[in-house]
Amino acid sequence: MRLYIFFVVCCSFLLAYDYPHRELDCPIIRIKELKYKHFAIMSVPRTGSTLTYAITQYLVETQFDPDCDLFSRAVSKHHHFTNINSNMIKEYNVLALIPIRDPFAALASCIKLDDNITEEKARSCLDSFNDYYLQLVHFLEAMPSENILLFRYEEFVSDHKVLVDCICTKLGVEISDEERERASLLFSKQNVQNYTSNFKGFSQYDPVTLFHGNHISKNQKSLEELVSLETYNEAVKKLNVFCKRLGYPEREMLVVKI
Repeated sequence: MRLYIFFVVCCSFLLAYDYPHRELDCPIIRIKELKYKHFAIMSVPRTGSTLTYAITQYLVETQFDPDCDLFSRAVSKHHHFTNINSNMIKEYNVLALIPIRDPFAALASCIKLDDNITEEKARSCLDSFNDYYLQLVHFLEAMPSENILLFRYEEFVSDHKVLVDCICTKLGVEISDEERERASLLFSKQNVQNYTSNFKGFSQYDPVTLFHGNHISKNQKSLEELVSLETYNEAVKKLNVFCKRLGYPEREMLVVKI
C-alpha cells in the first residue's frame, strides 16, 4: 500500500511539473501532411544554424524512409551550398531554411571560438567566410523562391518564437501558444547554457538542444577589437559586398586600431 501511494505521489509530481522537453520522436507537425518532404538547414557557420536545426527537428517528423543519401533524414544541416543544386531541391521536395547574420558579426563569432587565435588563423577564417558567403549568394540566385525560407539571426536569437512562427507560416500550419512557448523555453540561451555548462569543449554536445560546449561565447568583443588593422580592412574589402547583398550595413576602412 505504501509503495502504491509513493508511486501515485511521484506520478502526480511529474505531471504537475512543466518540464520544457518533449519526446523528440513525437513531433508537433507530421511530415506527411506537408508540401515539403525534406528540410535542409543551409547556412554560413555561426549564423544560428544549430538553433534553426534543433527547432526544426523539434517541430517536424524526423523518422521516414530516405530516398536520397544527401537527404537521409527529414531535417539535415549543411554549411557547403555546392552539394545541393536546384534540380535536387525540386526533385526531393526540399525546403532550404537559411538563417543569415551580419557577416562581420558572424566572422567575429567564429574567431572567438578559439581562445588562442593568431593573426594567421584569423586570416584563414576570413578566407573561409568569404568562400561561404560566395556560395550562399550563388545558392540564393539559383534556387526557386518557393523552396527557400530566409530569416535573420538578429530577429530570432533573443525570441525563438519568431523563428517558430516563421517556419510555421511558411508551412501553412498553426501550433498552439503553449507549444510555441515550450519550444522557445527549451532552446533558450539560459536552458542551453545549463545543459552545456559542464562540457569541456566544442567536441561535446547536448543531444536535446544540439548545442556544443563553448557554443555560446562570453566574449563580447567586435571584429575590429579581435583582429589587426590589416585583417579588419581586408574583411571590409571582402565582406562589404555580402553585407550589401543581404541588407546589412557596410563598414568603412579603419585608419587606426580600436
